[in-house]
Amino acid sequence: FGAGRPRRHGRADATHRADHAGDARRHHCARDAGRRLGAAAVRTREAAMSPAPFAAALLVALASPAFACGVCAEDKIAATYDHASVREALARGRVVVYCEVAGLADVQRARKAAARVRGVDARSVRVSAQPSAVSFVLDPKQQSAQAAVLALQAALPAGAKLAILKVER
Repeated sequence: FGAGRPRRHGRADATHRADHAGDARRHHCARDAGRRLGAAAVRTREAAMSPAPFAAALLVALASPAFACGVCAEDKIAATYDHASVREALARGRVVVYCEVAGLADVQRARKAAARVRGVDARSVRVSAQPSAVSFVLDPKQQSAQAAVLALQAALPAGAKLAILKVER
């Protein structure tokens, strides 16, 4: 339908071709451009009436944020996780020990006690009251993670229990 193509629709098309004769820069006539614009408008209306944007908006509106339950091990680990200290500890050949704390009302006592355990980097001790957890960086050449946790538990009041959740090497 471009200029220079023969059309078989009678005198109007012949006149139309004559109007554009010699215009090498123009590839399509205004009538063809109008057809293309009309088709684009139809596609735009179809997209606007599509249910996809409405469904996406509905999902965003109804989505609720995820909350930590505090029961699973991952939540307890995340409560005391510090990426910078983990990265530094692993680079230095240390291990990071994550523990669950039960039967201890004041977790700050666990922080103080852990800082005094042999092999524990006192600056690395992290505690969380809810969920109740403690983590620390340990030099495995000084003592094992199990021995360090037993020493920490011995320094806590009676009834306090520690359980290793994860040892990151």
